[in-house]
Amino acid sequence: MKRDWEDMLSQNVARTAGDSTTARVSAGLPSWLATNWVSMNPSSGSPAASAGTGTNTMTEATATASITEAGIKNVILDAFNSGGSPDMILCPATIKQAISGLSSNAGPGYAIRNEIKGNGSVTAVNAVDIYVSDFGSFKIVPDRNLDSTEHVFFLDMDYFSLNVLRDWSVVELAKTGDATKQMLLYEAGLCSKNEKASGILADCAA
Repeated sequence: MKRDWEDMLSQNVARTAGDSTTARVSAGLPSWLATNWVSMNPSSGSPAASAGTGTNTMTEATATASITEAGIKNVILDAFNSGGSPDMILCPATIKQAISGLSSNAGPGYAIRNEIKGNGSVTAVNAVDIYVSDFGSFKIVPDRNLDSTEHVFFLDMDYFSLNVLRDWSVVELAKTGDATKQMLLYEAGLCSKNEKASGILADCAA
């Protein structure tokens, strides 16, 4: 169920209040992020969610481009200039590998490292888990449950919360024969307290 939450909360969907016939919908991460938005392939026409309040969605690009360090630095710079201090990069697994691969091409000091401890075996290390920028350090977190494989989120989790409308409860349903049926009920929504505190690098390819 928590995996389903991750997928739903990262979807590019706008919030909907709902009515007597339509269920309420929580806005996903892309529809909250408007100010600090960078696309790896802006020529394909992928604008940010203009409102930044969860009321409209980001337009998905028709094509992607390989993630670059320049793109990463652009989002971090935008967030800093907006007063934000994100400290986590949340990304799909393929993008995590691509970010680690960027270090292999960065010249001396960044290449694959071979570690030998005593008489033990040689270990090749080519992973980047912490990115140190001019404006702070970022923990790089891969997430296999993100809805899209194209978007990278730069998040300050102090400014996000999961607001509960109806807490966990078990509702008894009508029996069918000898079978006793129950429904697990829960309702919550993603809340952004300040969208300028975070950012998004959209339309990325590994």
